[in-house]
Amino acid sequence: MLEGLVQSNALSDSVQFVGHKSDREEIYTSGSIFCLVSRYEGFPLALFEAASYGLPIVSVDCASGPREMFALGEVGRLVPVDDRSRLADALIELAKDSGARDHCGREARKTAEVFSFESFGKRWRQYATSLHAMRGRTS
Repeated sequence: MLEGLVQSNALSDSVQFVGHKSDREEIYTSGSIFCLVSRYEGFPLALFEAASYGLPIVSVDCASGPREMFALGEVGRLVPVDDRSRLADALIELAKDSGARDHCGREARKTAEVFSFESFGKRWRQYATSLHAMRGRTS
């Protein structure tokens, strides 16, 4: 269905369905929109990897991950699971609107920084420091 919508909207030059690839960086740097269509995810790392490369996100609202990311910024478009029409509309909208695509890509990169190893490490160090300081006060 998605391939048909791409063709009927004259987007064949802009949209590729690449299947499995092993070189992450090549994929993320060559794309302009990242689409996640999983019905079930724990915490989709691919979503955050794509955001860290500044790709706007079109994602289904699966159990966990996408909604948390979208709550932090306007990173793209979140659509209901199994709503193929809205998924296609969201992809077409961002494909045709470079301003929205650029804005969402910038927001995605900022949002990904919240989930970076450096950010988590900094928060854990702050937490450990505060626990250490509290230990001295409670004795």
